Amino acid sequence: LLIRPPILIPRPETEHWVSQLASFLSLPPDRPLRILDIGTGSGCIPLALAHALRPGLLAIGVDTGLPALTLARENVVRCGMEKEVRIVQGDVFARTFVEEMRREGGGGFDVVVSNPPYITRRGYEGLSESVRGWEDRGALLGEREGEEGRDDGLVFYSRIVGIVKELLEEKGEPTITGAPVLALEVGEGQAQEVGRMVEAVGLRMEVQKDQWGIERVVLGYRE
Repeated sequence: LLIRPPILIPRPETEHWVSQLASFLSLPPDRPLRILDIGTGSGCIPLALAHALRPGLLAIGVDTGLPALTLARENVVRCGMEKEVRIVQGDVFARTFVEEMRREGGGGFDVVVSNPPYITRRGYEGLSESVRGWEDRGALLGEREGEEGRDDGLVFYSRIVGIVKELLEEKGEPTITGAPVLALEVGEGQAQEVGRMVEAVGLRMEVQKDQWGIERVVLGYRE
C-alpha cells in the first residue's frame, strides 16, 4: 500500500483482526457480500478483505477528507481491485449518512467495520513526535468538534453503533450466519464500554484480543 502523511499508518494489530474477520465470513450465493468500512483512511481494511474474499465482494470505504480519499483510491487502483472496492466521501455524523451509504452499496450491508479515532486528549499528548508529526490529529483523536468536554475517546463508537442496525440488512434471514455483522477496533481499556454500546442495540457482543494480548476488537453478532 501507498502511505503518506497525514494518513494513519496501518498497524499490525489491525492486520491481525482483519485477517481473522475474513476467515469468519462467507459469500452469499446470489449477490456480493456488502461491507462498509467507516473511516477508511488508506483503504487498508476493505482492500485486505477484498483480497481474501474476492470475487463476490463489494466493499465501500468511506472517509471525509480529500487526502484520505485520494490515497485510498490510488491504493484501490494499485491493487487492481476497482471492481471490489469503492471509495466514497461521507460524514458519519451527517443526517443523510445512512441514506447515502445505502445508495452507494445498492441496499443494506452485511458487515460494518471501522477503526475510528479513539485516542483521548491525554493519550494524544503522550504520543511520540514522530506519530503526531506524520498522522492527522483527526485520525487519532476520538472527539468531535463541539463535544470537547467529553474526553473518553468514544464519540465515534456511539455514533457508529447507533446507526449500525439501519445500515445492516434487516429483512429476512441473515445472509451470513454465525459471523460478525459489526467489527470495531478499540483502544486499550475501551472494549467493555464499547461492548455495552453494541449490546444496547440488540447485538450479541464478543471481545477479541490482539497478538499482544490486548483487548482490541469488539464484534457484534445477530441474536
